[in-house]
Amino acid sequence: MHIVSRFIALAGCLLALPVAANVVVISPPPTFDPQAFEAEIREAMDFPISRGYSAVIIRNGQFVHQVSGGLAQDNANASADIPFTMDVPTNIGSSVKVLSFVAMLRAFESGAEGKTVEQWLDTRILSYLPAAWRIYTNAQSSSAHFWLRRVTFRQLMQHRSGWGARPGPEVFDRFIAGVTPTQYGERQYQNINATIVTYLLPRIIDPAWAVATDKAAVDANIANNDAAWYGARYGARFETLMQSMFSKVQPTPIRPSCDPAVDYGSRDRSFALSYTTTFGGTGSWYSEKATNGGCHAQGGYYMSMRELAMFWATFQATESIVKNSTKALMYVDSHDAAFQDQLGWARIVYSPFLKTNFKVNGNPSHNGLHMSYKSAMIKLPHGYMAMIATNRSDVSASALEDLLKNAFVQGMIANFD
Repeated sequence: MHIVSRFIALAGCLLALPVAANVVVISPPPTFDPQAFEAEIREAMDFPISRGYSAVIIRNGQFVHQVSGGLAQDNANASADIPFTMDVPTNIGSSVKVLSFVAMLRAFESGAEGKTVEQWLDTRILSYLPAAWRIYTNAQSSSAHFWLRRVTFRQLMQHRSGWGARPGPEVFDRFIAGVTPTQYGERQYQNINATIVTYLLPRIIDPAWAVATDKAAVDANIANNDAAWYGARYGARFETLMQSMFSKVQPTPIRPSCDPAVDYGSRDRSFALSYTTTFGGTGSWYSEKATNGGCHAQGGYYMSMRELAMFWATFQATESIVKNSTKALMYVDSHDAAFQDQLGWARIVYSPFLKTNFKVNGNPSHNGLHMSYKSAMIKLPHGYMAMIATNRSDVSASALEDLLKNAFVQGMIANFD
């Protein structure tokens, strides 16, 4: 028997997504063929032995279909075979960046300092950096620092800050180097645009905490480049704020982890391991907390595809995460084929079929890659959204974005035959 078929758990395992509230239903919706969607996923992802995957598609806050196969762990790890199902946490890598940006938008909605979300987006980030980093940056006279002082929150979320390739191992190395003047305002995806959210979000939400933390750094004579101190202090606070956002997901709050062996071990919960080979071998995992002292905004979070789907379903169907007016700022389907204006999303996946039949210029997406963990999610026409994760080594994260797009096309194509 094909090993994948032994571990599919579709029947009787419906996704517990929240009931849609105040959903804007696009009428009339095309008929979606879930079996055609599943067949496309299986054609690309099913394989004889070992490595696993899970994919899900939702619409307007409701579960549509799921498909899983293969293993999250195998007996090379001296444990019973564990199928890669919708409920097994896996490292979603950089896909968490868009969730970190959503958390930032959520903070803007609080009306802090009397600003609207739009006003916050056009606010320069400099005033909300750790005090020592802000003082250093203000003291520099180079053009690289002149432009760094002008970077706004909107530019961070659009990857248009001008921060380029990593100049050194620590976050503060970015402030030493400044931004590249010729790249300022140009879209260039970089980890730092999300990483710095780790240090900005706590200061916006809790100014008193920010003042106390600045004082603690001075009192302890902390060096600007002390990544362990800053990483642990801000990482811990960032994790608390992110978990607060995730707790808004109903009916069951989700608890992502950036320290899986510890967190899931205490909950007696298995998680997917990363495998460097397609077949067999010994799996490994990653702890952002052990590496950087705390959870950071650019990656390292583990969550199941059910949890990720629950987050986006709540995002779509309610205003408990962010308001509808804020969602509309993230991307407009009929606008911006060059994808300069989208917020949070890393890239655009194009499809002539979807452009012709659904009148969208492109489909915003994000993917994640860390070790052999891969993930992808994509916003699709008519209120659909799809996501996928795997622990196999022989597939690229960008290929997963294309796979979700192609699977959706297969699910819709019968409407236009």
